[in-house]
Amino acid sequence: MESSKLLGAEGEERHLWNNLYEIFRANVEQNRSNPLIIFHGKHVSYYSVLSMVDSMAESLKSKVNISKGDSVAICLPLSPQFFVTLLALQKIGAVAVPLDPDIKTYELHNILGLLKLKSVVCLSTTDLVIDQGHYIESVILVRLQDFLPFEKSVAVTAKTLGKHASGISKELKIFRFTDLIYEAKGEGTLVDTEKDISVGLISASRSGDVQAMLFTASNLLESASSISKSLPQSKGRFKIASFLPPWVPASFQFSVTLPILMGGTVITSVRREDYYMNFFTSSLYDCEYMITSPWDLSEIISEKIPNMAIKSLKGIITGTYLLNGEIRQGIEKIYGTRVLEYYGIPEMLGVTHMQPNDRAKQKPGSPGIPIPKVEARILEEKSHQEVSPAAIGELYLKGPGLFTLLVPELPGDSQYFLDGFFDSGDIASMDEDGLYRIEGRMREAITSHGIMVSSHEIEKLIGGVEGVKEVAVVGVAENTGNEYILAVVSSESEGDGLSNKIMQACRKSLSKYKVPHKIEFRRELPKSMSGKVLKRQIIDEHRRQEHNGATK
Repeated sequence: MESSKLLGAEGEERHLWNNLYEIFRANVEQNRSNPLIIFHGKHVSYYSVLSMVDSMAESLKSKVNISKGDSVAICLPLSPQFFVTLLALQKIGAVAVPLDPDIKTYELHNILGLLKLKSVVCLSTTDLVIDQGHYIESVILVRLQDFLPFEKSVAVTAKTLGKHASGISKELKIFRFTDLIYEAKGEGTLVDTEKDISVGLISASRSGDVQAMLFTASNLLESASSISKSLPQSKGRFKIASFLPPWVPASFQFSVTLPILMGGTVITSVRREDYYMNFFTSSLYDCEYMITSPWDLSEIISEKIPNMAIKSLKGIITGTYLLNGEIRQGIEKIYGTRVLEYYGIPEMLGVTHMQPNDRAKQKPGSPGIPIPKVEARILEEKSHQEVSPAAIGELYLKGPGLFTLLVPELPGDSQYFLDGFFDSGDIASMDEDGLYRIEGRMREAITSHGIMVSSHEIEKLIGGVEGVKEVAVVGVAENTGNEYILAVVSSESEGDGLSNKIMQACRKSLSKYKVPHKIEFRRELPKSMSGKVLKRQIIDEHRRQEHNGATK
């Protein structure tokens, strides 16, 4: 069945079969030799991926003991192995949980406190320490070089020579990815696409904790369908280059769900920051879109990546948070294409608003208007009545991408919902043209390198360092729109020695985008009368200091 018909199907056919695997399989016939992914220049076709997916799905059931409803972590970059694993899990009704391939053991254990992962798919060079203490039964090891062009494969092999997953317990069942893609093909598992969880994404909650957001296939596909309607229409095949990792909600939709839904192609490389390679391959294969974050765009300008005359490029998509106007102007001037600005919250798959396509209607500092099928309201904080025009209030959102489950649940869950609308944690207003404006954020999460980071996860780690009495971790906005991580520490023994101990602990236990940029020592942290740390006061103090320093 064609994917367009599958999306429009009614009744039992739609309700029980319309998942990512079925959409992908429906698109294979007309895309047999077309690439689903171009990985560092190497094509991997739809037909090849389907063959591996069907075999791996059977291997996961018969060898790895994965069943419907089991959760499996995919600690891989956007790669052929990522797509094969994801789609195989979808076929058998298991839950895919994309994670950072460079995730540290401390971070993984925090996630294991939320979700029961039955298996972990990770790189064969991983430093992770994995044992049987958290429900995990098996590990599947992946060599990225198996799907790279020869020259790049040799370089990666040489770089990783001698590295192996030494931290994995011998009591676990260990499998090689390449041993699981040759099994005889079996049947899929019937799933309820509106009730059964399909994908779990990890992000920072509005309170600053680590949070697991669980989505059904219906959440993913209906949201992606809305996103596709917001993009300038394409006459050819949908092709998108991805600079963002697949475990970021907005990127998962643009880089994974959308290509599967539209029978398109995603272009990517081994490393996120390999901007030159992504631009080069995009110019070779008539790329239509690129998905980035504002942080990536600032890095691209800084590295002076040349204009490679990508005539097919319709726009560079940016998500996760608002874009600095100077960066947008610089990108459009250098590459001669539009920047398509999206905005959203992770609980709604990272995409709820976009700036109008008409440049004359765009306004700096605005997330724009809701994408199709997303509804927004601005409500007064206490009365929950809609505010008058141009007034400021809390932004409530509703749409197909809204999570099905949160782990842990929000405290006093009902207070965050009103008539099906979810409290986004953003303070907003709407102007006379119907464009929204973000006036502030009630979230304690930090946006670092285009990724939403849990402040509490970092605080818990630093708080365990000997000599630290109290700690508050905040994000301080930079001119690029990114936030740098500031750790304010209360201690009796401040100095370089303690600072070094804190940084060593962070680099050992946290991904690089979570490591504090600055550490500041104080005798006491600022607190309210009730004893709560005043993080907003810390942020405002640093903004004033930087502003005063810039004007001297």
